[in-house]
Amino acid sequence: MINDATRYLFNIRNPEGTVKAGGGKRRARVVGRTPIAAALAEDAARSRTTRRSCCRRFLDSYGGGITVTQVQLQKVDPPAPVIDAFRDVQRARADQERKRNEAEAYRNSILPVARGDAVSPGAGGRGL
Repeated sequence: MINDATRYLFNIRNPEGTVKAGGGKRRARVVGRTPIAAALAEDAARSRTTRRSCCRRFLDSYGGGITVTQVQLQKVDPPAPVIDAFRDVQRARADQERKRNEAEAYRNSILPVARGDAVSPGAGGRGL
C-alpha cells in the first residue's frame, strides 16, 4: 500500500521491482531458517508475520513510501535437490501416525480383556 506518494514516486526508481526483489530476498532468508513443515502449515501465521516485518524494514530503509500489509507464499515447495528426501520424511511421518493409530487400537482392544482377566481369572477368563 502506498503511504506517501512523493516518496513512492521519487525515492526509488522501480517500486514494484524493489518490493519483489528486496522482499523476496528477505522472505527467502526467513523461509530458509524455518522448517518446511512450519512454513507449510504448523507455524504459517508466525512465519508470515516475520516475513512481513522483514519486508517492512527493508522498504522503510529505502524510504519508498510503501507499507506492506500482507505477505503470502504463492508456492511452497522444497528445492529440487531435496524433494525426494522431503517426500521420504512425509511418508515416514504418515507411517508413524498409522502405526501409532494401530498400536492404540490394539491397546484399546486388549486392555479390557486383560483387566477382566485380572479381576476374575477363574470366571471364564483365560487365567494368568
